[in-house]
Amino acid sequence: MPKNNGGKSVSQMRIHTYSRDEILRKLELSQRQILIFSRDLARVYRAEKATRRLLQIVHQKLRAIVDSMSDGMLAIDERLFVSDVNKTFERVFNLSQDKLKGMPLAQVFSVPGLQEKLRYMQEKKLRFASLEWQPEKSVEQFYQVNISEIQGQKKENKGYVLLFRDITERKRLERLKSRFVTFASHEIRTPLHGLIGFLNLIYENLQNRLNDEEKHHFRLLIESGENLRCIIEEMLQVSTLKDDSTLMNLKEISVQELLQTVLKRISFNANAVGVEISLVGEDVALFVDHQLIAKAIESILKSIIGYANYETSIQIHSTKEMETCKITLFCKNIHFDDTDLDVFGDNQSSMDTQICGRNRMWNLGCNAKCKKVLIVDDEPEIRAMIKETLAIDDYCILEADSGENALAKVLSERPDLVLLDVKLPGILDGLDVCRQMKHNPHTRTIPVFFVTAIQLPPERLKLATPDEVFIKPFSPISLLDKVSEVLD
Repeated sequence: MPKNNGGKSVSQMRIHTYSRDEILRKLELSQRQILIFSRDLARVYRAEKATRRLLQIVHQKLRAIVDSMSDGMLAIDERLFVSDVNKTFERVFNLSQDKLKGMPLAQVFSVPGLQEKLRYMQEKKLRFASLEWQPEKSVEQFYQVNISEIQGQKKENKGYVLLFRDITERKRLERLKSRFVTFASHEIRTPLHGLIGFLNLIYENLQNRLNDEEKHHFRLLIESGENLRCIIEEMLQVSTLKDDSTLMNLKEISVQELLQTVLKRISFNANAVGVEISLVGEDVALFVDHQLIAKAIESILKSIIGYANYETSIQIHSTKEMETCKITLFCKNIHFDDTDLDVFGDNQSSMDTQICGRNRMWNLGCNAKCKKVLIVDDEPEIRAMIKETLAIDDYCILEADSGENALAKVLSERPDLVLLDVKLPGILDGLDVCRQMKHNPHTRTIPVFFVTAIQLPPERLKLATPDEVFIKPFSPISLLDKVSEVLD
């Protein structure tokens, strides 16, 4: 007996044959699907053409805006080669765009610290930075160079934009301000301190000889002097502020060091109720106002400890995600009702609170989750086509080829949407799966779209109650639009 296919005999191979009517039906369905694909492709082409025209108009407007800016702009690619400049840059530095384009930044002009700043931004993956620059040829000229990273669609580095802002006038005003501070400090504050001191000394020596009215006048003089001194102190303090970093006290600190500081502050509160707090996770470097962040975390932990008991334990996880650090609090055996969650802030959606019995978890920061879509069809080609259609958006695709598998995946994976064929092999068809999902309190809220070649009568649809019905052949664009509408 002839052998093939890894030693199996021909008689042992299972060959599925189609009847002539089935083949004709599939061919007709394929032809109609191709026709719909062609229409969708034409729609996409027209939309892309219109978008391209719109982008050209937007580009022209942006170019006009960039060229009319008072700041000089220079764009460089990821290799630090010049890719573009605006008219202001050409005029101020007397350099033409044609000559600059494609040149290494280091050869254009020498800005002390610029190359180091760019390397630091690349190493630390910073998006913004700035420095001050005084050209060598101009003693009185000062520029502030603001650096912004250009990112691609996948957050990859595509280069930088440098804005050169003339701050000569600001520097002149800062010098005047410095002179005023010196004058106010030496010519007003110092004599005022002496005057207040003498007034206090005189009052202490003469208060036994003064009547009530004279004492009142003395106290009024001293209080007025103190008020004037406070005003001058505040004025001098404000005048020394140079930028927002002075107000926010930004500095680099590791997340573990920050959390250790918080734990020291709340150790008394935690020990008083027997709460065990542990730190787990990565040690991420942060550039933040550590006092502000520490107070926020301390406030949340104190609120949690207020509901804790001797069985409660808290784990603080720190993980690095892209350019951010996520701090997550895992709490076990915490005793409070769901109605008490408002003590942790008004915007609970931004904290991604997950509740499971008596164990609770808080994520400090947004947690973007991939939407799950379950595709149920016994034909792999249809599943592949729908999968390719949904690949435009970032959905997590699950697949099932029968009603039983579909129901099992619905219960285990809890998808956000189910695309369900009606005619399925096995005991359960699509109508049965949809009916069971809608009767189950845990799955009844999951949207179900029928994707079928069968025209179902209204009475059968009423029993299954799908959220949407797509008849094969269907428009992939229409399907994608509806999926996006439901999930996004």
